[in-house]
Amino acid sequence: MEQEAVWITEIRKGNQQAFKAVYGHYADRIFFLSRRFHLSESDAREIVQSVFLVLWSKRENLKDGLSLNAYLLTIAKNKIINLNKRRATEAAAVNAYLRRKEGCTSEDENNVVFNDLEIHTLQFIGTLPGRKREIFLLSRIKGMDNEAIAHQLNLSRRTVENNIYQAELAIRRYLKDNKLLERSFILIIAYIFS
Repeated sequence: MEQEAVWITEIRKGNQQAFKAVYGHYADRIFFLSRRFHLSESDAREIVQSVFLVLWSKRENLKDGLSLNAYLLTIAKNKIINLNKRRATEAAAVNAYLRRKEGCTSEDENNVVFNDLEIHTLQFIGTLPGRKREIFLLSRIKGMDNEAIAHQLNLSRRTVENNIYQAELAIRRYLKDNKLLERSFILIIAYIFS
């Protein structure tokens, strides 16, 4: 886009007006992306601010031909993922602390590991596209069979089956990519032999 090329050149020079123009053009996109990942309005606003702080702080490294849209959305997605990971880790740490404080056994510690894995998985499920998430939750959380889900949502049974299969694949890929299953297994082994 010709306008983006001008903005990149001007922002590299430290032109605050160009920066404001980029902010005005992309801030809402980043905000709504954050909201689609189920962040609160205040968290979404923080993501917007932090994305533009990165843009300004790294302005001298902006390359000609860069797609600002792709660049800013990539920064936003990374910040959203990091925020969710940090919150899941904090929740697991609080959970582990409370269990230790109550004098938990090794078996209870294993539950903390599984709870941590569950938190990560549920957070990821929250990022699935709306219909896929809804079908998966009806199937796995509410225990509805595929026929009942299809009837309730006015879909074909095959569509329901495909959405569940795709959701399961995405969850397995997420757990594998983030090495969550490996870490959980290692922690369980450590608890068993401690």
